[in-house]
Amino acid sequence: MLTFCVCLGAVLVVQMAAVVLWLYSTPDPARLHAFTDAVAADLGDALAINPRLDVDAYVRRRYSNPLASLYIVIAETEQVVLFGPLQPPPASITGALEFYRQRPARLPESWLTGPYQVAPILVSGQLAGGVGVVVPVTWKQLAGWKMAAFSGTLLLVGTGLAAFFIFGPMRQRLDDLDRAARRFGTGDFRARAVENGGDELASLARTFNRMAIDLETRDEQLKAADRTRRLLLADVSHELMTPLTAIRAYREVLAMSDLMRDPEAAHNLDVIGDETERLETVIGDLLDLARLEASGDSLDLQDVSVENLFGRVAAHHEPEARRNAVTITSVVGAGAEILYGDPLRLEQALQNLVANALRHTPPGGEIELGAEAKPDAVLLSVRDTGSGIPPEHLPFLFDRFYKVDPARAAGRPAGSGLGLSIVKAIVERHGGTVSVLSDPGIATVFAIQLPVNGTGP
Repeated sequence: MLTFCVCLGAVLVVQMAAVVLWLYSTPDPARLHAFTDAVAADLGDALAINPRLDVDAYVRRRYSNPLASLYIVIAETEQVVLFGPLQPPPASITGALEFYRQRPARLPESWLTGPYQVAPILVSGQLAGGVGVVVPVTWKQLAGWKMAAFSGTLLLVGTGLAAFFIFGPMRQRLDDLDRAARRFGTGDFRARAVENGGDELASLARTFNRMAIDLETRDEQLKAADRTRRLLLADVSHELMTPLTAIRAYREVLAMSDLMRDPEAAHNLDVIGDETERLETVIGDLLDLARLEASGDSLDLQDVSVENLFGRVAAHHEPEARRNAVTITSVVGAGAEILYGDPLRLEQALQNLVANALRHTPPGGEIELGAEAKPDAVLLSVRDTGSGIPPEHLPFLFDRFYKVDPARAAGRPAGSGLGLSIVKAIVERHGGTVSVLSDPGIATVFAIQLPVNGTGP
């Protein structure tokens, strides 16, 4: 603001200096008197030679750039010649004509020294008219349109220069801050803004950089804590498998003993077996998810036949689908026959989706596996005609252990709550995305979009 005020003040100073110079450029009375005397003598000689002289044309030809605006009156013809940007008032012209009609012998003294600096035109010693000048006497005349144009141009140029030298760098710094904020918003916590200067923008940039440093530090701490959590989860899951294996082995030993003759003991052993199997499934899923998220399990990337992939998934779930009177179909669109990825991991993701669909599809329903070619991607989908998912649950479906409503499974075994989290981890390892759309009571569609060239790890 201070710089802008200085620039504006400089423009005003230049304007004032121009006005002063303009005012001082007005000729002094002595020069004007000499000028009118010379023009009057010249016209007197010309009229003596040619009484029918066209005074207006003669003056414009002889004095194309006069010292001041000319005001000439010829007594005999009552011709008035006005040459220049300034003109006398009409009353002055009328008074001059009335004066010359009286055939005076000489000019009034006031005309000789007045504002018009009139000099007599003498032809053969007789008064034939007068030559005067019109000089600016008011601010409007002094400034005129030239001064107004000059002042306007100067103001525009000054404002343009001020905007260029003041607001130009300011805009550049704001753009730099905007770019840093955008990079920061995309996850680049190393983005920094330029802190040069001591004004408000520099202070804002320093505040932004301090915030960026704090958030970068917290991000690193969160990443370290997340890595520690993943490793702990993987270690705990791995260690739990050993006692579970021992429990399963002892249960099988007891199942072969005389205890099986006791109905209550047999029932208890069956419950132990079922719960052990269920716990092993949950721990296995946890261990699998921890490996995927920690990138501890490399992918075996290769060309995968989508038709064969769908065939293996459908064959795996065919017995359960037949028992529940659910039909599994598949459709592979043109251009989607081959994709690039890990066949075992992709099959695992589809198996989890189909298993989830079977738990929520009533008898007589249908599950459809689809593949469709998209620009630079292949879209795999699992569509079921089950009960659907309420909209408020959709954002949380891929969270660990999240379950919408166990009652929706219609008495069928509930999953571990990790299946969809594993699907998301597998798809993200392939560089793709997974989403879900559901119309309760009509259909639910899980869609996996995978890049054609396999941009994942």
